Amino acid sequence: MTRTLFTGGTVVSTTGSLRTDVLVVDEAVAAVGNLSQLATTMDVDVVDVSGCLLLPGGVDVHTHLDSGLNGPKTADDFESGTIAAAAGGTTTLVDFAAQVPGLGLMDSLAAHADKARGKAVVDYGFHMCVSDLYDGAMADFADVVASGVTSFKVFMAYRGTLMLDDGQLFDVLRRAGSLGAQVCVHAENGDVIDRLAADLVAAGTTGPRGHLLSRPPKTEVEAVRRAIAIADMASAPIYLVHVSTAGAVEAVAAARRNGGAVAAETCTHYLTLDPEMYEARALRAARWCSRRRCAARSTATRSGTGWGSVTSASSARITARTALPTRNATARTTSGRSRTVVPAWSTGSRCCTGRGSRPAGWVSSGSSSSPRRPRRSSSACTRARA
Repeated sequence: MTRTLFTGGTVVSTTGSLRTDVLVVDEAVAAVGNLSQLATTMDVDVVDVSGCLLLPGGVDVHTHLDSGLNGPKTADDFESGTIAAAAGGTTTLVDFAAQVPGLGLMDSLAAHADKARGKAVVDYGFHMCVSDLYDGAMADFADVVASGVTSFKVFMAYRGTLMLDDGQLFDVLRRAGSLGAQVCVHAENGDVIDRLAADLVAAGTTGPRGHLLSRPPKTEVEAVRRAIAIADMASAPIYLVHVSTAGAVEAVAAARRNGGAVAAETCTHYLTLDPEMYEARALRAARWCSRRRCAARSTATRSGTGWGSVTSASSARITARTALPTRNATARTTSGRSRTVVPAWSTGSRCCTGRGSRPAGWVSSGSSSSPRRPRRSSSACTRARA
């Protein structure tokens, strides 16, 4: 048993801040208060953090590390990506395991878990992406859930690569719901976006601003409303990822007021960046541009009447090197260089959790202000202890 006592710091929690001590036992917060006497009564390592803030470890529930999901492979792998997370105060992340073309769900999950094993320096879990409903896929959902991964992801955009149609979305929601699992939905009207993007390219409008123009707010709002309705018909819970428009936030709020099992996240860049970024030099702007909707929606997102219904904030981290092959920047603009993200706080997306191999001296305070730790998976492919 390892005990570490942090003394003299200012503890910041959901209820305020207080100069006090924190005892960590085996990486979990065991006690908070005036604990200085413990230094003389038990075997404990004392760390003086006077002048520092002590915060619970952040949880980022939406990342893409070492992934080639629908584009170039990300610049970050599980080593560099989790080091950046730790530097920003994020001690747990939930990454998306892409379904590999030609492989089933369990084999794809195992392949992604192998990328993290021995590299991650923070705790991690997985969501399972579903882009191909091959024969037997629905039966494999049970194996995925039994392995400890209790959340799936589907796309309503990117026809021909990732997109599922409405009937398939219904099937996934119904099957996952029957297993007690949750479905994360990328909600955009992909077919409309593809047509708008083609029109913009034909008119010579490309680059980051073209990405913005090809995705007017209604392409998200319509898809969010449709996804919520399909989930209701499937009697299944739904989690809307990277919501970025006031209309989408209001649709989520309305569904929750009516008793719907609907949750939604927004992203740190939607809350911090402004439309002026699209007027900047193209390369500089591209470095900050989301693959999905632009950060220019941040003002609308914050001012939505249903803002309190958004249950988490994530990074939706997906990075690419700036020296990329030329491609259609209107239809799909990737993010750029790696950056330390603002710690993303979450009410909790159920998932399996792997153990990171922390550098010497690293101490995790857990994912919340309580001593409880995330549920561990018994699956060999998802525990991934280095």
